[in-house]
Amino acid sequence: MTYLHLLKRLIGNKQIHNFGFLFSIQASNVLISIITIPLVVGAIGVEQLGVVDLSLSIVYTLNIIVSYGYNLSAPREVAINFSDKKELSNIFSRVLYSKLVLATLLCISLILASQSLEHFSRHSTILLFSATVLFAEALLPHWLAQGLEKMHVLSIGNLVSKITYLGLLLWLVKSPEDSFRVNFLFGVSGIVANLFLIIYVTKYWGVSFRKVKLFEIWRSLKDNFYLFLSSIAGYVSINSGIIILSFFVTDYMLGAYSLADRVVRVLRIVPTIVIQAIYPKASRLYMKDRQSFYAFLRKAYVLALAVCFFVSLAAFLFAPIIVELLAREHLAESINVLKTLAFVPFFACLNIANMILVLVSDNKRVLLKSTWISFLSMVVICAGLAHPFGALGLAVGLLLTEVLIFVVQLYFNLRSIRADTLSFYSLNKFFLPLKASN
Repeated sequence: MTYLHLLKRLIGNKQIHNFGFLFSIQASNVLISIITIPLVVGAIGVEQLGVVDLSLSIVYTLNIIVSYGYNLSAPREVAINFSDKKELSNIFSRVLYSKLVLATLLCISLILASQSLEHFSRHSTILLFSATVLFAEALLPHWLAQGLEKMHVLSIGNLVSKITYLGLLLWLVKSPEDSFRVNFLFGVSGIVANLFLIIYVTKYWGVSFRKVKLFEIWRSLKDNFYLFLSSIAGYVSINSGIIILSFFVTDYMLGAYSLADRVVRVLRIVPTIVIQAIYPKASRLYMKDRQSFYAFLRKAYVLALAVCFFVSLAAFLFAPIIVELLAREHLAESINVLKTLAFVPFFACLNIANMILVLVSDNKRVLLKSTWISFLSMVVICAGLAHPFGALGLAVGLLLTEVLIFVVQLYFNLRSIRADTLSFYSLNKFFLPLKASN
């Protein structure tokens, strides 16, 4: 096989396209994040940055309720029914309306909670204005683009959203008194971009809005209940560190931790990108040709591990430079936290294959058990380490959590989908040339 022929095959590979566009989405997120962090810190200060990030973390956690497991189930449904335009329209309408209902209910709940819970009432203005992020999540049709393997439109929409957000920050955020606008503008720019994406989808992708009855929304929510519980437990176990830390440290230390956490949150997207890129094809292969599925997943897994290792190593080695570029000063606390968290992306990558095996087999109960055990363990470990050791203790706890997530998921996979798990992890297959599966 000539290099030219290999290059043509790579260029024509849908998974490479999918990964490329997903990577471009995250690359634009990284670029905008790098640009906005010093702008925001310069305008509102490190202390207010901690409060803004705390509010955003709370809303991001609520976004898991808005997504309600549809980010896991809907791409599979779309991939399987990609040639049936009527069914695609039904899925599109049902998921979109369900998420909007959930976003509205959560917004009302957020208003009530911010006024009644003492821990959050002192930052209620910033928290309430962050609610726009809920509706941005509800309107984002990424699950449809992922299932159809048409991520190019989504990448363009994301870039427009982030550039709009950057412009609004420069225009409207000038001092600590403007802190409430940081997350508000982030949500508004997402809402506008996603509305345009929905218009594009309905015009060019052959899907349309269908009338959805309340009992259909209720049935959809009921069917996705286990995935919802799994999603919220999985997300909180990974991303709620700053909320836990807020109970034990000052706002300044919260901001110092937040600076490093932002960098790692961006890097940890790599495993998620891999899952999103290969999930549609993996779902189809699993149903049609099990051996090709194993071979396809092994190749993706090995490549992902290699990429994540070098990403983590780079974050560790360049931690001082990264922090100084973002904070415009030498923050020893942030540097130490970033060095500790640097290998979180690599350890997170270990669980890619386990997750794909569970998702393609539609084994919701297995995912529910494993994620909740991981979540409860994470709370105990991270709170136990954050209380005496502060930000650095939390960072160590999050690192241990990623290893625990892999071990727990592997244990449940071996118990419930043993044949698939053993077939995938067969060592002699890993070290033999794998046939191409396009």
